[in-house]
Amino acid sequence: MEQAIDLNKELIRHPSSTFYGRVVGDSMRDEGIEEGDILVIDKSLELIEGDLAVCYVDGEFTVKRVSIEGDTVWLVPSRHVFVIAFHRQMHTP
Repeated sequence: MEQAIDLNKELIRHPSSTFYGRVVGDSMRDEGIEEGDILVIDKSLELIEGDLAVCYVDGEFTVKRVSIEGDTVWLVPSRHVFVIAFHRQMHTP
């Protein structure tokens, strides 16, 4: 091995707004996100239709695909056995 790879340097664009999270559950298994996976989460990125997002809902974090309809955001699981459990109007500052 010639040189060690610094994953923080390779994976993180915005260090002050980036953190890691470990996946619990399997609602996003069909997206290739498995229980125990470690996610690199950058909270400075703008939410865009169809993105995968880590969202804080009712005191817990959840990973879902985002569907935006007007000013409403739907959090959509990849596995069809789960239902769309949450939606809320977007708040703009």
